[in-house]
Amino acid sequence: MVHFILKKHGLRDRRFTIRTFTISIIGALLIQSMASAAKPTASTYETELISSLRQLVLGEHVAAQRHLSALTQKYPQSRLGRLVYADVLAAQAGLSNQIDDYASEKDLVIITRLRGQLKNRWDYVQNQGPNRQGQVPTRLLYTGHPGHQLIYVDVPASRLYLFEYLNDRPVAVQDYYVSIGHQGAGKEQEGDRRTPIGIYHTTGYIPGQSLHERYGYGALPINYPNSLDKSRARSGHGIWLHGTEPSWVNRSPLATDGCVSLSNLDFESLYKQLGKHTQTRVIIDDKPAWLPFEDLVSIRERPLGKLLDWTAAWKRGDKNALLEFYASSATPSVSEKLIDSFPVINPQPEFYSYPGETDHLLAVFTIQATTGQLQILEQHWKRQSSNWKIVLETQIDLL
Repeated sequence: MVHFILKKHGLRDRRFTIRTFTISIIGALLIQSMASAAKPTASTYETELISSLRQLVLGEHVAAQRHLSALTQKYPQSRLGRLVYADVLAAQAGLSNQIDDYASEKDLVIITRLRGQLKNRWDYVQNQGPNRQGQVPTRLLYTGHPGHQLIYVDVPASRLYLFEYLNDRPVAVQDYYVSIGHQGAGKEQEGDRRTPIGIYHTTGYIPGQSLHERYGYGALPINYPNSLDKSRARSGHGIWLHGTEPSWVNRSPLATDGCVSLSNLDFESLYKQLGKHTQTRVIIDDKPAWLPFEDLVSIRERPLGKLLDWTAAWKRGDKNALLEFYASSATPSVSEKLIDSFPVINPQPEFYSYPGETDHLLAVFTIQATTGQLQILEQHWKRQSSNWKIVLETQIDLL
């Protein structure tokens, strides 16, 4: 039976080369009864689902069947759990070659999307997660002060990480499966159903009671389009991190109109860990790379040096020296305006490699004017020949 169940899915294990799961299901098995649904959690739902897959890989068919039966009863809104369970039952009934023929065209679309979710979850738990122990995304060059939090979305892995700056380095304290736009990543215009690539921040929280049920527990809007998007003539609005409608645990990897969607329990967990923080940094990356933190320190050394030189010129109030850091195409209007009042610069700025761009960095300062008003100063640095220059500068009020 395991040869049927592990036939069409393209899942890989360290001990086995598994071709593709045959994941087929008749439409009735996809219909969920929510009356007795248990709340899935990040620590139980995904763990139980992956555990059943491992049992299948190891040939423990009876245990896997029992496990999947219990899973679908505990989480009847888990269409993915029902899908795998249906395969086990189909294999036992000898329907390995016929079951796809019974599914409608609409069901086959759902099935294909669910396969993608299962594959991404399996790849993460079996390969990506273990291989990334002790590593950090190369985008996180310098993430600020102790306790500072940020959200990092690894698009290919369908994974959202919550990082916190602990012991002088960013540490992933939690991670969750997520869905993005129907058309993938790289948003350019209104209605293209793509998720933007870039660096943003949350702008508040909207409780689920105030929203359509499709957003589930609630939503954390982000500031798309940001200043760089606007300079690239990108359009659109309403990009959020949000939950999922109650008839699903999670959607497929490509399932939203451009937002980033988590299960309701995962979203609730994320929101509570963020606490009352506003303007939490959100990095959405379509080409992630991970390295040991020690390697990252050496990579950031030169551009960080330029940033510190700019900071020193600011603190000296040296306008002529400051102008040397700006590209000819840039207008340092923000710095020229603020330097006369000499606001205080946070000595521990945030510093990131910008996704979707080549040789492009984002520096984020917290500044305080003589009036006491806290603000954020964002600088986009671009490498031109052998020098790093500021190409865009934006001032944002701190909420």
